[in-house]
Amino acid sequence: MKIGLLLGSFDPITIAHVAMASAVINSKLCDKVLFVVAQKNPWKEKEPAPFDIRCKMVEAAIKPLGDKCEVCRFEEEFHPPVYSYLPIRLLLAIYPKDNLFIIAGSDTIQRIPNWKYFEEMIKGKVGFIEIFRSSVEHQHSNLVDIPISFRISYDAEYEQLGRVPMVELQRMDISSTMVREIIKGGMNPYPYITEEVYKIIKENNLYGKEI
Repeated sequence: MKIGLLLGSFDPITIAHVAMASAVINSKLCDKVLFVVAQKNPWKEKEPAPFDIRCKMVEAAIKPLGDKCEVCRFEEEFHPPVYSYLPIRLLLAIYPKDNLFIIAGSDTIQRIPNWKYFEEMIKGKVGFIEIFRSSVEHQHSNLVDIPISFRISYDAEYEQLGRVPMVELQRMDISSTMVREIIKGGMNPYPYITEEVYKIIKENNLYGKEI
């Protein structure tokens, strides 16, 4: 089985995160996607929303995708700081007969070779799938059009990662930071998050002002 790994704080999870998983599954690049929720980004000082609440938001957002997606809470068991190689090492042990792929945006893909213990714990042990989110034409010429919301290319190549399948999500340039700022400004975050996720945010008074 091909298992995709979406690693992040998901603070909060947006429709772009869900679209990434859905596109990877629909394109047959992965059979299943695990949302690996981070305790806290070790490179950021700001504390995220509580871990359990972020996991609940992810569960609510991915529910329509059924058993093709799951929430992974492994990072809760580690002592901070938690770097990506730790949950990846554990997942490799749990799924020894499966192929694992890190799913990440173009900016993150380019930084992966700088991750802690990349050479020892990550390189050669997992594959990579690049997500390009834009509303404009991508520079690569051999993108394969899909008659919905994404296109696939196989020509992205990185010195440390090799050839990486690329999925372009159209009109999905949405981030968790953007959603937090919208809520903080007292504005409506639709359609960037689901109704269920916004309900959890309001119930727990996250990110500042509400409408």
